[in-house]
Amino acid sequence: MKKLIFFLYAFLLCFIFCSCTAVTESPTPTELTAEDYEYIDAVYNVMDQWDSTHYDSGENHHIDKISFQDFDGTHKICFYINYPIAGYCGAGYLIEDGTLTGISPDIYDNDSTTRHQGCMMQTVINGTDWDYTATDEEKYETIKNAYIYFLENNIYNYE
Repeated sequence: MKKLIFFLYAFLLCFIFCSCTAVTESPTPTELTAEDYEYIDAVYNVMDQWDSTHYDSGENHHIDKISFQDFDGTHKICFYINYPIAGYCGAGYLIEDGTLTGISPDIYDNDSTTRHQGCMMQTVINGTDWDYTATDEEKYETIKNAYIYFLENNIYNYE
């Protein structure tokens, strides 16, 4: 019986010391590089081309979600927007050399179409909320936050 009490006491002491000395790290904010800001600025600078109202079925629809995605795991960063029409309806843009180019997947290429649809669905599910009535400064911060979310949650490891 003494051995059991000693064992429980030793276990309790180990538990107390181990849990008290545990170091919890606070998450460090993501530091953006000059290249990161080039992606953010490329999207922001042509906002008038994609931040628009879509008219469908007698109603005006405004963008509700935005996101950045790695289209195919090859470090081709794309920007996606979503209109809340029938689940997901929107567009994707490839960002290269500071410009946005619309993504039109080849309907005969199932892999490309599937990747595009997957990115659209990820935008609906995990995209950053977009407020079309926000000021330009608020919109810039929203784009920046969407990019930071992409960096922190990208399934492709860049390091």
